[in-house]
Amino acid sequence: MPKVSVLIPVHNGAPFLGDALESVLAQENAPEFEIVVADDGSTDTTSALLNVFARRDSRLRVIHLPHGGIAKALTAGLRACHAPYVCRLDADDRMPPGRLAAQTAFLEANPEVAAVSGIVVHEPHPEIPSDGMANYVAWMNRQKTHEEMLAAIWTDSPVAHPSVMLRRETVLAAGGYREVPWPEDTDLWFRMLLAGCRFAKLKEEVLVWRDHGERLTRTDAAHYGPAAQAAMKAHYLPRFFPRAVRHGVTVIGAGPFGKRLAKSLTAGGVRVNRFVDVDPRKVGSTRLGIRVFAAGDLRPGDDDLLVSAVGTPGARELIRGELTGLGIPCAGEGDTRVVFCH
Repeated sequence: MPKVSVLIPVHNGAPFLGDALESVLAQENAPEFEIVVADDGSTDTTSALLNVFARRDSRLRVIHLPHGGIAKALTAGLRACHAPYVCRLDADDRMPPGRLAAQTAFLEANPEVAAVSGIVVHEPHPEIPSDGMANYVAWMNRQKTHEEMLAAIWTDSPVAHPSVMLRRETVLAAGGYREVPWPEDTDLWFRMLLAGCRFAKLKEEVLVWRDHGERLTRTDAAHYGPAAQAAMKAHYLPRFFPRAVRHGVTVIGAGPFGKRLAKSLTAGGVRVNRFVDVDPRKVGSTRLGIRVFAAGDLRPGDDDLLVSAVGTPGARELIRGELTGLGIPCAGEGDTRVVFCH
């Protein structure tokens, strides 16, 4: 019985898949492992490549599926995994040679941790602007503790999906992968965190994340774009923060993301009491039929949840300083008052 299942979903991944598989087979001092590839209806030479590797190494098993998307492929692959630990890898990425050994040892030594990630190395594409992804990877690598990742998830996923090793039974207990109109990985993180699962991050490098033009985050705006992010956060906010249910929400920032978030919150039955914005041209007007107030109108005694939806660089620090100056705490356990969502 293997100790680790390396789960790789793939759809038309022939240009990169060989490198990904070679990186798994080259693992050093690794526990016993298997490789489960969920082939999501590939129409290129992926199947032929997988046949070559399967003949070469019996630890590789392939699940052939009709094309149905990554969530279905992950669900089928997870069901086929035999090991208690599931190590995720995407078909276009690579793992450093010590990853399986390091992450397995960590989970063995820390039974309270459900998912362990590590440092991600960004590999840019020579012909594609990658500043956005590079900045995201640098930000993600700074979220090191469970508490930091719990706070950061409202901004973006604090871990790269192909960088994690998970306890299979814990993932299944949280509901596994779901077909949702937003990122399937962050959706799983939210549900695991709601269930009280703890996340950890190693200091070692665990993933080489290759950027290219066909990554889903670049091609599937319906699941990974701003509107999907707003809908996901609006879905989970009232599940994490009782204030949103009891007293409603104030959205800080009446720009595009703030309006998307407010619209999604309202659609989900959460009352949006007001917008707050620093732009004097917006103050006193309405957005989505909701009045826009100035920051100075906020009061420490207000009960509603303050949700910051401003993504401008440096805005978070300015908002935090403004709220602190008004006597509104920006951190706290349990009945949190302020959430930074962008």
